Amino acid sequence: MIVGPERFPKAIFFDLDGTLLAPGAVLRRTTAEAVWAAAGRGATIVLATGGFAARTHLLVDVLAARAPGQVWAISHNGAATWNPHGMLAHCDSTPVGAVETVLAYAGARLWATYEIVDTLGRTHVFYAGRTRADLSHLIWGPNGERVDGPDVEHQPSGLVVGLEPRWNRRRARSAAALSDATILGCWCVGTPEALAPLDAQARNGDFFGARYLPWGARLSQILKRPRLRLVGRDVGAKTATKGVAAARLCAQLGIAPEETAAFGDGDNDLELLEFAGTAVAMANGTPRSRARAGLIAPPHSADGVAQVLRRWLGDLRA
Repeated sequence: MIVGPERFPKAIFFDLDGTLLAPGAVLRRTTAEAVWAAAGRGATIVLATGGFAARTHLLVDVLAARAPGQVWAISHNGAATWNPHGMLAHCDSTPVGAVETVLAYAGARLWATYEIVDTLGRTHVFYAGRTRADLSHLIWGPNGERVDGPDVEHQPSGLVVGLEPRWNRRRARSAAALSDATILGCWCVGTPEALAPLDAQARNGDFFGARYLPWGARLSQILKRPRLRLVGRDVGAKTATKGVAAARLCAQLGIAPEETAAFGDGDNDLELLEFAGTAVAMANGTPRSRARAGLIAPPHSADGVAQVLRRWLGDLRA
């Protein structure tokens, strides 16, 4: 039985890639308008992603333009929570030893990148191995402009947001980069063969005291390249999940779990979907995410989040 909320949620959590964002990692105006309408109904909006903070803050800024003070962010699969002012509210740091191990294997077939936050709350991204320009939008956001009308005749209007990639070429292996750093998270992307030595050192998801989470085939779906041989691994705080971060934030805001809703499409959304009072998986989501949810939204390519929110806005009481 498909069950939706009886009342409009007080907090709504959104995964980004494959969920809130359309293919190409674009925030369409249709979706933004629906999120703004949900905020206008009084909902706290939370972007909950496995991605890096710089990109997440970009999207927060766009949504907060019409929902000031209502947009929070959870990045790095729950390791970092950011308040509506862009300040770090909570952080579970990634063990330095895990990142050092990843960097030792970076090279021509393995790209490693990690993000730290300094004592002033500023984030910095470092790279090692072969630079992968095709993955830059996963860190910095898609290149683009804000569009108020159709960008090309016969194409739907959209809100395309992005930054020019800010490649930071400081050497990631520098001891200074990791010395006394608060590491938000680390990604490593490469061929299965290049990742095999790292995979061999992971034991039941534990990697030198860190979480080791495979992306699997999801990278080819995100990049819309079905024959892509690259796969990814997320290395982060072992105790951090989106669900744990959501529970912590709701306790802080005085919002009960049953008063929340969450949208997701990946296996890293499972704990978040388990926590939420109303769990919505995307039709393009993984089998495990769809099995965990009580509702299935249309795919992200069809603005599925917007379709569900518009229905709730019309059907549910505040």
